[in-house]
Amino acid sequence: MHPVDCPPWEYRDRPDSSSVIQRRLERVLVDLRSSRGSALGLVSDTRRVHRQLFFELTPKGYDYYAGNYRGSDHRCLKYQHVGIQGDPRVGFRAEHVGQAIKEMQEELRSGIVGLDGAFTLPNAKLSRQKKLHFLVVFVSRMFVHFLTIHPYVNGNGHIARLMVWAVLGRYGYWPKRWPIEPRTGDPEYVETIRAYRNGEPQRLEHFILKCIAAPAPS
Repeated sequence: MHPVDCPPWEYRDRPDSSSVIQRRLERVLVDLRSSRGSALGLVSDTRRVHRQLFFELTPKGYDYYAGNYRGSDHRCLKYQHVGIQGDPRVGFRAEHVGQAIKEMQEELRSGIVGLDGAFTLPNAKLSRQKKLHFLVVFVSRMFVHFLTIHPYVNGNGHIARLMVWAVLGRYGYWPKRWPIEPRTGDPEYVETIRAYRNGEPQRLEHFILKCIAAPAPS
């Protein structure tokens, strides 16, 4: 167990946290839109952007909560457990987080290389609809898997949603209604994540499809 005096972390205890996070997100999204290659860097290692969004929103004296995974070599992270009420599948044990994230990073890099190859094919060889299908299947899996690992003490949802933005945007499909902060109030958002974990991925895939805008014709 982690030390009993380690404080919980709820960034919303700071009254202006939402506006602070929104301002920081704007800068991140501007960078993503201006540099196609940055999407791969973001999803390969989310610690930098997690720190960028949440620094100074952590408990006083625990700055390392921002930008470090649970299980990392910090006193209050090494054995830190998290979870969500009602779904025991969420929240890998702290000692397993590092390896789980490493394996996920390898899968993401490989998947993006595959998507890059698919999107360079002419539509006559691989239809635009097929390319989009492959993309949405990929981001749905990435999104749910990251949330299931829950590598951070807090802010996992923000990072998972930002990862979806990054990968969709890499191929020109910038979300129209996939807010990062605050999280969407649409109950379908939570329901489709739960359905995915229960073996019904199509519901989340369809939800993401409804949230994106088609890229401009090339």
